[in-house]
Amino acid sequence: MTNFFDALPKLGVEKCMEVETQQGINLANATSAIQSLEHFV
Repeated sequence: MTNFFDALPKLGVEKCMEVETQQGINLANATSAIQSLEHFV
């Protein structure tokens, strides 16, 4: 889970977007390694 609005005042819009994107990629990569995972929300 990410919190875009918590980091926004500290990092700015562009950096927050980079961080959010990377966190999403990291979550997708981690879940793709779990063979028994049936649902990812």
